[in-house]
Amino acid sequence: MEQNTTSDERNYTINQLINAGASALFIDYYQNADGSGSARLTLENEMFTLEKLNESPHLGGGFFQALWNGNKEKAFARADSKNLSILESATGEKKAEVLNWPQA
Repeated sequence: MEQNTTSDERNYTINQLINAGASALFIDYYQNADGSGSARLTLENEMFTLEKLNESPHLGGGFFQALWNGNKEKAFARADSKNLSILESATGEKKAEVLNWPQA
């Protein structure tokens, strides 16, 4: 699959996200999220333009901002259960590993 194509007109391409300033973490999440992932919905509902979100990623909320900026620890810490499963799938890591929680 080409990186700059998509089957859904509302989806953003990888190149569009990169050009807008999205982190690799955000792009990984975006590609793994179904339509109910909150950060994906923020973009696809066109609440804000890509340019506006790049200038002020906090507009999408704390979880969105952490993802957009590539702060994996904050993204995992702020993710709800739905977004956490998307993050874990996208990164191949578990929350306990990322946040350095003691393993039993």
